[in-house]
Amino acid sequence: MKQILFGLLAAVTFMMTSCETTREININADGKGTLATTVDLGGLVGMAKMSGQGEGLDKMDRPVDTVINLSTMADSIPDLTPEQRAILRTGKLSAKVNMESDQFLFKVDFPFNNVSEISHIDKLTGKVMQEATKNQMGKKEDAPPGPVPDASKGAVEEYFVTTYSKGLIESKLNAEKYAAVAENEMMQGMKEMAGMGMGKTTVIIKLPNAAKKVEGANTTVSADKKTVTIVSSLEDFFDDAKKMEYRIEY
Repeated sequence: MKQILFGLLAAVTFMMTSCETTREININADGKGTLATTVDLGGLVGMAKMSGQGEGLDKMDRPVDTVINLSTMADSIPDLTPEQRAILRTGKLSAKVNMESDQFLFKVDFPFNNVSEISHIDKLTGKVMQEATKNQMGKKEDAPPGPVPDASKGAVEEYFVTTYSKGLIESKLNAEKYAAVAENEMMQGMKEMAGMGMGKTTVIIKLPNAAKKVEGANTTVSADKKTVTIVSSLEDFFDDAKKMEYRIEY
């Protein structure tokens, strides 16, 4: 089961920015909470089938519906601090895949004890995907030659600095890094996908109390001001990345 799952994770890593990604952050009154990241590749599976480029998908002859505790991976991922390994042991990875019905969904869940841990969890989520890909592609007979590309080089999030503190969540564009985006070959490949409407990202932040102030072109606030939703796309990133900035005071 794990071998099948990690094979699928390879696709998640390479197509992370061209699928639908949802991050839901729940913050409790005591500062604790949960972060769940869901990656839905179902639309891409359907497109691959329709275009005739889905060769190999039919080899997955049975649905996958499983959950893996990330504690089993905590000691195998290199270059983690003791604090990061401790956080990793608290998470879980679930997968629901059924190629017949174009279902291809992954979810990574982490609890946190303080909002300051959220940025660390974001990085850990990427490392989990990347390491699982490296491990599996090293075993597959049909794996492409050479090293597995660093998925972070094709991640929109790498161009933003997002901070979480008590009463404030803010995401700002790293203007200096963004100025060199044209030099990033992987990001330029993503630019072609932007014109196809791919790469939708939704961030849902559930606050412990009503927001005092919310700024950001792509933000919407619920009637009780306790839920802030930010919806953006690859097209936003390449057209005007500052539209993806936001600031939430609560």
